[in-house]
Amino acid sequence: MKVYLGADDNLPLSFGKHKGMTPIQIAEIEPSYVVWLYESTDHGIVTKTLYEACQQDAREDESARAEDTDEERLEPVDKFMKRH
Repeated sequence: MKVYLGADDNLPLSFGKHKGMTPIQIAEIEPSYVVWLYESTDHGIVTKTLYEACQQDAREDESARAEDTDEERLEPVDKFMKRH
């Protein structure tokens, strides 16, 4: 993700499961958490630019997980059909 980021995005969090990490670091591993931070806490923690970039990344991650789930559901049927 390449976006113009503000100084707030480089400040480590003092709470939560990613305590000690910056929003930029969190965005790389869990963009949906950055979206939650922006929507649920003081907006000074995450810039709008990072929030918007993470929204897109979170949507893409969600779509990929949905595709994986669809394939996992079909897999047992495919195995059954091959055996019979």
